[in-house]
Amino acid sequence: MKYILSIIAIIVIALIYESSQKEKKTERLKKVVTCQEFLKTNSKECLESPWLYVGLKSEEKAIKEIENFKAEINKLNIELDNFFNNKKINESEYQIISWSDFDRVDYLIKEINKEKLAIYDKKIVAISKLSGCLTVETLKSEIEYFLCSDNINKDDEFRTTIYINNIEELTNLKKVLDKLSILGLRSEGLFRSNINLYDLQVYGKIKKIEIMHYEMEVHNIKFFKKLVSDKQILNMLEKKIFWSDWNKVREFQNSRSF
Repeated sequence: MKYILSIIAIIVIALIYESSQKEKKTERLKKVVTCQEFLKTNSKECLESPWLYVGLKSEEKAIKEIENFKAEINKLNIELDNFFNNKKINESEYQIISWSDFDRVDYLIKEINKEKLAIYDKKIVAISKLSGCLTVETLKSEIEYFLCSDNINKDDEFRTTIYINNIEELTNLKKVLDKLSILGLRSEGLFRSNINLYDLQVYGKIKKIEIMHYEMEVHNIKFFKKLVSDKQILNMLEKKIFWSDWNKVREFQNSRSF
């Protein structure tokens, strides 16, 4: 019996080893094809890790493009300065709130029980961010237009995501958010920006409160540019270039059979 068990153990180990070797060969082939055919290089850095190679190239590109990037941000800042004034609202009608006010169990219980919350009828204004929040829907890009709360949840270290439920009515805001995405100034999909270049003062009405996200009818937004260093701006550009290039690498790899 011990002899049979030993034979079985040897066979299992051999199969595991064979599978492991096959995976290593596949991974090596994947790296070689990615570097030679897509990234057009035989460099040692790339063959060891296409991920790190794309990162190194992103740093080089960012240094070359930083002045143009800063000029684009300055151009956008002028548009953001005028954004609030293009749509007049009566600010005195809005109640100042903190997003942390909604981190209460009774709100969630009432929402689950389909009870109407009094807050849904109130016009509110709250400080928000462009980055630092995450839900499955935003990660998959099923929800493209959203904001983030200014407070970070203690449990998961993410800000609460604020879905803009009337975005189709806000043509100008849609254009602004698209420009912010193009410049890499807001989180989107797999791209996670760790710097918030702006504080947002968001006016509107809360329409739904859930654990991972809220829904809001947005009436207007004030954008306040924060003081950031050139090093931080360079870091933002590097991340923007990296994720743009790496997504292209992933698309190439997915198009090939390894």
